[in-house]
Amino acid sequence: MPTKQITGQSYRVLLSGGLKRLAENCVRINKLNVFPVPDGDTGDNMQMTLQSGLEQTAADEELPAVCDELSKGMLYGARGNSGVILSRFFYGMNRFVSERGDVITADDLASGFERGVAEAYAAVSSPKEGTILTVMRETTDAAKASTPADFETFFDAAVPAAAQSLKKTPELLAVLKNAGVVDSGGAGFLCILEGMKDALESGDSYTVRSGGTKIHELSADDELLGYCTEFILQLKEKESFSLEDFKAFLNAEGSSVVAFANGNLVKVHVHTFSPERVLAAAHRAGEFLTIKIENMSVMHSESTVANEFEIPERKNKYGLVAVACGEGVKQLLADGGCTVVDGGRSMNPSAQDILNGIRQAGAETVFVFPNHKNVFLAANQAKEMCSFCRVILIDSEDLGHCYQALSLFDDALTPEELTERFCSARGLGRTVHVARAIRPCTTEDGAAVNEGDWLCFDRERILVADRSEDEAVYRLFEGTKEAPPDVVILLFGEEKTQQEAEVLAGRLADRFPDTEWITVNGGQPIYDYTFMIR
Repeated sequence: MPTKQITGQSYRVLLSGGLKRLAENCVRINKLNVFPVPDGDTGDNMQMTLQSGLEQTAADEELPAVCDELSKGMLYGARGNSGVILSRFFYGMNRFVSERGDVITADDLASGFERGVAEAYAAVSSPKEGTILTVMRETTDAAKASTPADFETFFDAAVPAAAQSLKKTPELLAVLKNAGVVDSGGAGFLCILEGMKDALESGDSYTVRSGGTKIHELSADDELLGYCTEFILQLKEKESFSLEDFKAFLNAEGSSVVAFANGNLVKVHVHTFSPERVLAAAHRAGEFLTIKIENMSVMHSESTVANEFEIPERKNKYGLVAVACGEGVKQLLADGGCTVVDGGRSMNPSAQDILNGIRQAGAETVFVFPNHKNVFLAANQAKEMCSFCRVILIDSEDLGHCYQALSLFDDALTPEELTERFCSARGLGRTVHVARAIRPCTTEDGAAVNEGDWLCFDRERILVADRSEDEAVYRLFEGTKEAPPDVVILLFGEEKTQQEAEVLAGRLADRFPDTEWITVNGGQPIYDYTFMIR
């Protein structure tokens, strides 16, 4: 019998089916990597992002509550670019779906997909076709065109369209065609749809842990005295209300501001000496559902907003947060003054992880260095969530850029001057990794790479491929003889020994005596060596 409507419980069952299929194919998706080295993690990122959302939901919740908790969990748990895009897709879709009431039709879901696609495209500053975005858009177009009267019709149209769209991605992106793979994010999205379709047909539910620690948006330094003011406001006209303008007003009136919109509800926390002014301004926009005001001056004690994280006392003007993996690499950045968030190319941190790092930095202005393009969207999402300090995101796509930027830090400068300095560090050097190819491919120059070749590559392309690891490294630096680098920091990975690294560094010093070679135990996974070249 065709399924005409679904509830919050059945929506959760469909999504748990999507998560099950994604988990089953996680390793395969990880291998759909542009570079033929084992550092792909798209499957992991998408699985953890969707799981973070589902873990916030409960089996007995109504549809609007499932949508709200799912969106919140995915936004905070989003990892990697594909995970962030997936979280924004579901955020847009769930906003529409939750407005339909306690049940939705297949046509509602198709319209929700449209809202999700718009939100996903908006999350990326320069959207590219041939990615998960294309698969989402073309899937949605097919689903809408089917004018689905039931959910079976919806998925019968959506799944084949997603598969066909995914198959075409290499024709839209040359880098995929050269690597001989389809887009990994699109493959993950297809798995989710297939799993949802399977769950619809079987009615089976994949067990997802729920009822765990709920996400708290509110976080603040409550050592300041005054009135701790909290309220939930129901807006009169959601379209005419600007959350950003209201947050600017709250920051002018007080401190420790947190303001979060969910549909036509706005949740606010602020420390102010003039709560009456805050309430009057809020009342012009809507009606209060709850109000709580505590006089902290009279109480003379902390009134800490619910938060599972300890927030250090804010003392510093500036803070620095960097994403890195490998104990030696993390120590190198910590010695440079950074709060280090564990993660990187092969294990991307979530938006919540980065937000925790920003909290730990304990400063009025915090600069964040993602250090890989696949971390940037999660870092930007953390920036958007942060309301307890100013966050400036530096577009650092590799470790070398971050390391050079740290050498330019000067706390006497303004945030704008520091931002300009940090961005200028991009041209001071580059970062090159060494790893072994796990499959054949073709480089941008048309050269063939065989499985087992040793590769030297930067953030954009394969520079050298050779059957010998040492020869690959020598060839890399042969190209620098006319303008030898001043300094090269050789970070050896967890699979290499100190002796092996020192032998290689000694041979490089003999061949290239005009360069200073520094060996550091980076402890990074996957890459045997990482060279930071200045």
